[in-house]
Amino acid sequence: VVVSASVLTPLLVPVVSADIRIGHHYLQLNETAGKVAEVVRRIKTQFDSFDKSTEAVTKKLEASIKEVSSLQTRINVLGRELNKGAEDLKED
Repeated sequence: VVVSASVLTPLLVPVVSADIRIGHHYLQLNETAGKVAEVVRRIKTQFDSFDKSTEAVTKKLEASIKEVSSLQTRINVLGRELNKGAEDLKED
């Protein structure tokens, strides 16, 4: 069995220490990035749900507008009939 050993000289201690700090910061960044990605996924899911809801409301509003327009047409027809009836009464 061959065992190799590394010896840290006083000059290498700051370098190794800096590498350890960088590695630690890298792990923290990865952890934070994972948390951010999870939040973004949850927000996207909620936004998709909200989008579907607004589409449904839009369709209902469009149907309501169409119904009101149809009612307005009926009101116009009734108004014309009333005016025509009133004119006929005046002629008698």
